[in-house]
Amino acid sequence: MPLLFADAEELGPLRLFVRKEPGTPYYGGPSHAQPVAEGSGTITAADIARVRARQRELGVPEAFEWLAEAAPELRARVEAAGLPVEERPLMALDPHRPVPS
Repeated sequence: MPLLFADAEELGPLRLFVRKEPGTPYYGGPSHAQPVAEGSGTITAADIARVRARQRELGVPEAFEWLAEAAPELRARVEAAGLPVEERPLMALDPHRPVPS
């Protein structure tokens, strides 16, 4: 969804969405939604620091967003970088239960 209103800057294994026009800033996160093996070391503290530096340069909040199941190691690395983590449930519809019209 952010790609409708933002450009994506690839910063190593992380991506930063940068708004094309004024509005609520977006976030950084993994470049894809493919699962990453826990402990694989694909996202480093330096990767997180690179995104945070770019966010500061742009004057936007230092924020990350990701699916815990897709990048399970990222939480500990973001917390180690000094950023708070808020856990929010992923909302999904049951594909076997029709939604009333």
